[in-house]
Amino acid sequence: MRQKKRERAGGEHARRTGDYSPHNASRRLPGRQSPGQPLNKMATSRSDPQKAGAASPRGGMGSSRTRAQSILLCSEKARSACWSSFPVGKSTFNRASSYLLQQLIHRGRESDADGDEDQGEGKAASEESSESEESEMVNLEEEFDGVLREEAVAKALHQLGRSGPGTEQVYLSLTLSGCDLIDISILCGYVHLQKLDLSVNKIEDLSCVSYMPYLLELNASQNKLTTFFNFKPPKNLKKVDFSCNRISEMCDLSPYHALTKLILDSNEIEEISGLEMCGNLTHLSLANNKITAINGLNTLPIRILCLSNNQIEKITGLEDLQVLQNLDLSHNQISSLKGLENHDLLEVINLEDNKIAELSEIEYIENLPILRILSLLRNPIQEKSEYWFFVIFMLLRLTELDQKKIKVEEKVEAVNKYDPPPEVVAAQDHLTHVCNSVMQPQRIFDSTLPSLDAPYPMLILAGPQACGKRELAHRLCRQFSTYFRYG
Repeated sequence: MRQKKRERAGGEHARRTGDYSPHNASRRLPGRQSPGQPLNKMATSRSDPQKAGAASPRGGMGSSRTRAQSILLCSEKARSACWSSFPVGKSTFNRASSYLLQQLIHRGRESDADGDEDQGEGKAASEESSESEESEMVNLEEEFDGVLREEAVAKALHQLGRSGPGTEQVYLSLTLSGCDLIDISILCGYVHLQKLDLSVNKIEDLSCVSYMPYLLELNASQNKLTTFFNFKPPKNLKKVDFSCNRISEMCDLSPYHALTKLILDSNEIEEISGLEMCGNLTHLSLANNKITAINGLNTLPIRILCLSNNQIEKITGLEDLQVLQNLDLSHNQISSLKGLENHDLLEVINLEDNKIAELSEIEYIENLPILRILSLLRNPIQEKSEYWFFVIFMLLRLTELDQKKIKVEEKVEAVNKYDPPPEVVAAQDHLTHVCNSVMQPQRIFDSTLPSLDAPYPMLILAGPQACGKRELAHRLCRQFSTYFRYG
């Protein structure tokens, strides 16, 4: 039994490793047929299974061995036939390899061509889809008539809060910016709005605002309005923006008592008017209009005034604006700073791109106590060689000049240049005398010096003007001529 197990194990191992030759089989299988015996017995035993089955157990072992040998012989023949059919010569091998390489290249090119075709089809499909989307958008734009509807209003409402009377919860803000609106009459029913943004549209009529008694802020910039405030004034309207429209004339705003901020930039206004009764107006902007003179402001509590990009030549009409803090008169035709004096609360002045040419104009704003920021960019005065330090010296409280921060060292240098303290004057005089003594030593009297190495004696008389310094110097030189003389 042990021998049978060994034979089976050896046969299985030989089949796995491929090292099962007739020689190994004859060596590992005891009781094998001798090499001298003819092979037809093996063939007969293999072809006659009945006889093999009727044999004794020892004969059964012989039949299994002959069957294994026949299988091995067949595998040997098939392997030799396969290798004999494959060309082994060097030239033949090269031709075969080149043929295989050509086949691979051909298949690669076919796959690339298929991929290009698929990609081209994808691009064409994407272009068709984009064209269809664009056409749909164009159709939608053509279909929109500019009339505001309930669906658009519902999407634009926000900021939930209490209504004016405080009895219910309502939406307080509505933003409809950039919607190409023309007709907004539907807003007459939204009486509880407090903030309304209608900028960047094509609106010409704002009569619906008359039905919003609780409105606080209104933005109607970048529309097609030719007049403004052509509606019943909301009682508490505070901030209004009508910039970038087609307004050419200011109307009477006396009913708008609560108005605090009014922006009318980029219109066609030529004269400031209608603001006499706006007792709470603190911020007024009329930039980029056609204003030639400042008037109509009276005693308004304006703190921020912007009149840039107009045609103003003189600073007038600001005398009664006692609380003015920020003034922008840039990009005008102003040549003098006269008219800015006596504004004790003025902190920021912007006079960029005007015609101010003389340094003496700085004297008009010299006594402004809290002036901090001044801009004179692109004015002829900047071409003066002493401009920078002179302006700093005249306005020592400045922190920013021409959009540049002023350094402490620059202020010290400006003071030492235009109004030096006594110690600086003494140092400069001493330096002058030393230089003179080196250049002209024959003019120094030896009798007045203890030795040649002693410093030159000096007496500096300091004091206000017309206090008798000159007369005192003459008396000293006359009475103590041994020690003093004119330097």
